[in-house]
Amino acid sequence: MMGNKETVIAYILNRNESMLVDFKRDFYKNLRDTDFSKDIAAFANLDSGEDRYIIFGVDDKSRKIVGIRRDTYISLDSMDNYLERTVEPFIQIESEIFRYLGKSIAYIKICKENTDRPYVIKENCGKNNQIEKGDVYIRKGTCNQKAVRMDLDEMYRK
Repeated sequence: MMGNKETVIAYILNRNESMLVDFKRDFYKNLRDTDFSKDIAAFANLDSGEDRYIIFGVDDKSRKIVGIRRDTYISLDSMDNYLERTVEPFIQIESEIFRYLGKSIAYIKICKENTDRPYVIKENCGKNNQIEKGDVYIRKGTCNQKAVRMDLDEMYRK
């Protein structure tokens, strides 16, 4: 069984985004003014039975490894505290930063054990508070979008 780093490297080498993987060039500048809560909730609302990963330091267009600046990486404690405030129920994540091919790569793993769907935004957040209390986000293909009634019906059925 592969560890997180090996899994992340395999995803980077595969170069494809999917329902389970999202590449981002830069780490979230600060959690408050970004899509952090929306991204995590969308992945947690996915019923895949597998861990999901957001991988930082890979250009999401070219898929080139660009690395991130280590000083932009936010601690897991800070991420957990922010998630606790902005999403319910709580979402279990893991995160790490490591060196690969001379560059700093980071990831957030949204653990497959998160099965208490739907995960709902509980406080306005994001740039200009555009992620609103009560919103539910889902991952469709390689995009995160607001859930519609049919999506919620599907979650409750499972």
